[in-house]
Amino acid sequence: MRLLALIKQVPDTFARLALTSDAQGIETKDLGWVISPYDEFAIEAALRLREAHTGEVIVASLGPARVVDSLRQALAMGADAAFHFTDAAFEGADAAATALVFSKWLAGQQFDLILCGRQAVDDDCQLVHAAVAERLGWPHVHVVRQLEVDPATKTMTAHRDVEGGVEVVRCPLPAVITCQWNMNQPRLPSLQGIMKAKSKPITPVSAADAGVTADDVAGACDLRYGDFAYPAQKRQNKIIAGEPAAVVKELVRLLREEAKVL
Repeated sequence: MRLLALIKQVPDTFARLALTSDAQGIETKDLGWVISPYDEFAIEAALRLREAHTGEVIVASLGPARVVDSLRQALAMGADAAFHFTDAAFEGADAAATALVFSKWLAGQQFDLILCGRQAVDDDCQLVHAAVAERLGWPHVHVVRQLEVDPATKTMTAHRDVEGGVEVVRCPLPAVITCQWNMNQPRLPSLQGIMKAKSKPITPVSAADAGVTADDVAGACDLRYGDFAYPAQKRQNKIIAGEPAAVVKELVRLLREEAKVL
């Protein structure tokens, strides 16, 4: 089987984000970057399918030079090779444009299954995987928690949580799935894996290689950001000092008159 995990590099989920001075984005200087956590479930699922059925696991990501670090991490986890979509034409690409680039490239490739995280934790779009499947005309199953693949019949059976039960979806391959958090436990790169990753190939993919132009990418973008702002402070803490009886009386007043919960 030839398996592809599409991954995205996002700001470290433990980082404290700061806005740029013009409030048009986040400050990226000294910001740490990681593989979007849901995408790690996709990588792990691909690795387990390879272990069960043999084959090859490829990872791919679109973004600037720093994305190579995340691709190396995926290779250290056990992926066989990586593709880095890097080109000035890709700058400013949103989810719709990213899906266009991937699907144009995939039209000339042979994969049995594409695995993605259910969503990227930076923008929560949940769009790239669905748009890629739509453009390719492949079946698409979202938020999969369990997966069985039969290479002999070129079919898969996916289990996904729904309200009150589990939905079972069977469809032919090739297909696109997204992986839910309870699908598996992503492995940590071993020291041996980290060493091997240094010699595994990361192939750059330009706009020309993908079969798109800068105008194609710009034309596919349909998301525009306005000003960025921190969430409004909805709750303020108050410290009430004084004798216990007075404190209780004031607390009851605040709960009744300001919080309006009594």
